[in-house]
Amino acid sequence: MNLTVTFWAVLGLVLIITEVLSLTFVLLFFGVSALLIAGAKLFGLNNAAVEMALFGVIGIGGLLIFRKKLKDALSSRKGMQIDRENVVILSAPVPPRGRAQIQYQGTTWTAINQSDVALNAGDEVRISSTEGIKLIIQPKSKPAN
Repeated sequence: MNLTVTFWAVLGLVLIITEVLSLTFVLLFFGVSALLIAGAKLFGLNNAAVEMALFGVIGIGGLLIFRKKLKDALSSRKGMQIDRENVVILSAPVPPRGRAQIQYQGTTWTAINQSDVALNAGDEVRISSTEGIKLIIQPKSKPAN
């Protein structure tokens, strides 16, 4: 295997790994493009200008055609509904303005306490919003008398 095949393969893997860490849904398409170029080189492609042009066309084409579909498919999270504004019972204490790992719907989440009140395991709280995989929580408000 020659050096340029290795270059394209390593570039593709680095871009895909970086995508997994960033979740921007941009680098993925260029990583796949680089891997396709490495494969094409194994079958005889040996023109730097063509390689660069294909890398750009495949990467940008994939980005334009598939990015929105991929983001929509992953953001819908069918089966995992976040009960915003519904009461949740804490599985672990969360300090004031702090964060902690809690169990919610059978999964471990990072809970961020928006209040100045310490929340204890067993307390009822409300999920006010989410930030990616973080639940923003606040104490359950007491009903007005």
